[in-house]
Parts: sequence; C-alpha cells; structure tokens
Amino acid sequence: MALPGSFRRTSTRIVVTCALEDRAYDEPDRPHHFDNIEDAIEEVTSMGWHELLDGRVLCHEQDKDHAELGSRVGIVNQDGPHSKGCHCWGCTYE
Repeated sequence: MALPGSFRRTSTRIVVTCALEDRAYDEPDRPHHFDNIEDAIEEVTSMGWHELLDGRVLCHEQDKDHAELGSRVGIVNQDGPHSKGCHCWGCTYE
C-alpha cells in the first residue's frame, strides 16, 4: 500500500514526518515507529499534530507557513473536516 506524503516505511514500521518540514514525530533519542497508519494518526493527533485532508500531517509548529498549508489543504479533526466558525490552531475558516 502506498503511504501518504508525511509517512515513510522503515523495514515494516512507519515513521511520521511533518508535511512542511523534515521534523519526525519522535521519542527523546529516535523517531517513533508505528505498525500502521491508523495508530500513527491517532498518536500524533493526540499530541497536537494535525491530519490534513490529503492524508499528510502537520507538526504542532504554530507559524504562518503551517497555518497557510492547513488552510489551503484543510485539516481533519475527530469531528470531521473543519468548517465555518472553527477556531482551532492556525485555522482561518471564518
């Protein structure tokens, strides 16, 4: 199975990186490895990362570039895609 842009397979495990920069979701001394995409998305989004509508993820960095990519592509949350009136991290939906 092909992996979305923010994911790469190492042997049989998956490492998650930010869609905008080469920042891996990591443990103190090495990247965290996941068995599948579902577990990876659940973990990183529970720690403040954001799942994009195209399948990639954004790290928790709060700057203009991250906000612009999130707004352009769209961010998924537990309740579905963001919509008008959303006031989450970096969200510009009004």
